[in-house]
Amino acid sequence: MGGAGPMGRLLVRRAGWEKIVATVVGRSVAISLSLGFATLAGAQSANWISQFGTADVESGAKVAADGVGGVFVATGSGAAVFGPSTVLLARYDGSGQQVWTQTIASGGRDEIGGAASDGTGGLLACGTTDGSLGGPSAGGSDGWVGRFDAAGGQVWLTQIGSTVFDSCLAVAEDGAGGVFVCGTTQGDLSGTSGSLNDAWLARLDATGNVTWIRQYDSGATETATGLAVDGVGGLYLCGTTTGDLFGSALGQSDAWVARLDLAGNPIWGEQWGSMDIESAPLVALDGAGGIFVAGNTNGDLGISSAGSGDVWITRFNQFGNLTWLRQFGSPENDACADLASDLTGGIYLTGSTTGVLGASSLGGLDAWVARYDLDGDRTWLRQFGSTAADRASGVAVFQPGQFFLGGSTGHELAGPSAGQDDAWVASFDSLLAATYCSSPANSTGAPAALMALGSSAVGMNRLRLRCESLPRFVFGYVLASRTQGFAANPSGSQGNLCVSGAVGRFVGPGQVQNSGGNGVIELAVDLSALPQPLGFVSAQAGETWNFQTWFRDANPTVTSNFSPGVAVHFF
Repeated sequence: MGGAGPMGRLLVRRAGWEKIVATVVGRSVAISLSLGFATLAGAQSANWISQFGTADVESGAKVAADGVGGVFVATGSGAAVFGPSTVLLARYDGSGQQVWTQTIASGGRDEIGGAASDGTGGLLACGTTDGSLGGPSAGGSDGWVGRFDAAGGQVWLTQIGSTVFDSCLAVAEDGAGGVFVCGTTQGDLSGTSGSLNDAWLARLDATGNVTWIRQYDSGATETATGLAVDGVGGLYLCGTTTGDLFGSALGQSDAWVARLDLAGNPIWGEQWGSMDIESAPLVALDGAGGIFVAGNTNGDLGISSAGSGDVWITRFNQFGNLTWLRQFGSPENDACADLASDLTGGIYLTGSTTGVLGASSLGGLDAWVARYDLDGDRTWLRQFGSTAADRASGVAVFQPGQFFLGGSTGHELAGPSAGQDDAWVASFDSLLAATYCSSPANSTGAPAALMALGSSAVGMNRLRLRCESLPRFVFGYVLASRTQGFAANPSGSQGNLCVSGAVGRFVGPGQVQNSGGNGVIELAVDLSALPQPLGFVSAQAGETWNFQTWFRDANPTVTSNFSPGVAVHFF
């Protein structure tokens, strides 16, 4: 147990925690359009993407895997700032087809805060309302939390509030049929009110009854914005504070995270920050007993700020010791909106940027998604969008190598726009490996780009190799070897051969492909039949295989060319 020492301006401290104990209306969706294997500008290939909405503004979409290959989506819908709004719920199957939609509406202003799988094939959702959803309004605005079955039916919906402002910002199932939910209050939820805003945490049983509420206060302003249940008798809660929640305040607003027991009692807590503002912390398990925490900053967390708003991510072990911290951004404004464990020791982050985090900016506001590994190394980052404002606000993982994103767009990201801003949801395969061995520009003026997508788990047999930026309407195939190499312009080729030793070629039925009008070749790899000079072999856990695309080219004379290589380590 313990905190870390100074890291530039970053300080991490642990101290005592002052604790104060204590019917759905349907509305049709205007459009739902799924495009199989669409390619978002600037992003890796999506398995599918669907855009949907009403004539109003959809915003803040959260996603949760349904456990059978599909995804739940929960998004706000209505007036952008003032006026009534509702919450739209939807479910999409594994091929991107909309299964059902549901509306949560009080007639007032209803907003989404968080969504999560309920562990039994259903959906948990929470948010804020100034009306009556799960009971009469307590006053001001209240929090709400609901459970919905796989068919979209409401199992229960509970409203939590004081006489003033209350919000629900995150929800998670407790592993025993119950639910944890957290948020912010200006009032008295637990029997004793703190001062200004307090963070709060509640547990509800399997029927939606509140079993307890805890309110946490330093005497200043606190929020609780993220939670994760660890499965070994505890949970993690995170948020912001302007006070001395775990030591002296470091800036205008600090981040904090704490491990609690299942009754909401703190075991340890950490507070850290810059001289400026840290906001919107989120927390997820790291698969190794610890946690990832991510959020936004206007300051310098021991790493020079890149611009007006940066993203940070940090990892703590199970005892509250800081392992590492990373800060990144563009010279413009960058924000993180959600994170999710990738189930293999890494973490996906997603959000929006007005700058350039990836290869280029596509519009005024772009979405982005990135993966970091357990050691804090970024394995990839992709920026994508349309020419209008595009946001990513939710991420969820179905299985290793496959994740879902949700967000909003002011344009036609996946079909005609239904209104001002539409919601969107997409299924992606993760990028598995960085490229090695550079590729020269081909006749398109750019080098070919090879990506390994899906899962590197041998037992899942879900590896795809996608080669983009090829000349149009040329033939090509994929090479495979356990050995890397480098040979410039072999046999008169205009590229670099990046594999050596026993090199096999995917030249079976359907494997030699034409790049077509989009200049793309994509191969679904059967890991039980990797070609080698003497026959086919199966990939084994612990092996690393190297892949490269060979293709015809004319640059300027007719010859052949190569993509970069990618190395995939299987487990």
